[in-house]
Amino acid sequence: MTAVDNIASADVVTTQDLHKLAMALERPLDAIGSHVIGNMLHTSTAGRDLPSIAFMVARFRQLGLGLRSILSPDGAPTVRGARSGLPSFALGSSLDFHEPVTVGEPVRTTVQVMSERDVVGRTGRMRLEKLKYELLRHESESPAVTEIFTKGHRSGAVAARQPPRNQNDSTHWHAMGEPFTIDVVDCFLYCAAVWLPHRIHYDEPYARSEGHPGVLVPGPFQGSILAAAFAEIVGTDIFGWRLSYRHVGSMVAGQPSQLLTREVASPSRPTELHALLVGPDGAHQTTGVLTKLEPS
Repeated sequence: MTAVDNIASADVVTTQDLHKLAMALERPLDAIGSHVIGNMLHTSTAGRDLPSIAFMVARFRQLGLGLRSILSPDGAPTVRGARSGLPSFALGSSLDFHEPVTVGEPVRTTVQVMSERDVVGRTGRMRLEKLKYELLRHESESPAVTEIFTKGHRSGAVAARQPPRNQNDSTHWHAMGEPFTIDVVDCFLYCAAVWLPHRIHYDEPYARSEGHPGVLVPGPFQGSILAAAFAEIVGTDIFGWRLSYRHVGSMVAGQPSQLLTREVASPSRPTELHALLVGPDGAHQTTGVLTKLEPS
């Protein structure tokens, strides 16, 4: 594990940043009926709470400001201390939303490389990299948001792509809103809004050159859809909760998706909210779980 690295000096997320994010997310948020997060994005003013999904703006922008000189060849930001140079892709995240920060409040982000290891996955050999990000108020050492982010780097020839899993376990799942389609323009707008220069999310010829079936919808974009859905279910933004999501298949721009949700109760643990993004023919794309954080 590397030492903690301050990505950049203090930054602020403004109302203009949120309006750009709202434009990028408009199609899926309208489809699922997102009012809690949707209203926060559209009515934000200085001093009001930032929505949980705005963490992505601060994280990627500060990563770009602090580490622009070591962007990978594929456009993906690379953290000091991590090995770079190989094409990368997001595998999932776990985000603890401890407390909100406000629009215009100075924040800073730290990052730590937690682990790296080589594995053989469905698309061939890859290197798994786990990073820890923390969003802090400028003068505070207590994180407002903690993210454990996992991504893969291809370290060998790409094997024949296996079809996404389709488990057909529709029991107890409920469709939330209407199907939606995220296109390449939506992906480009999102990448611009959160300062994400990774080419597989807006450059189709490049994405195909890496073996992808087309432009891939960014993982944090999908995470934002799940966060908005969970906020709608609990009736407020998800500070005080943990959002974990994992990509089990590709969400390709231009293909329709549907959001499914369900509640899972167990005598031995707190109730969990589950969400599932499915693509054509019910192929699973991303799974998400929301759990209440234990008081510190």
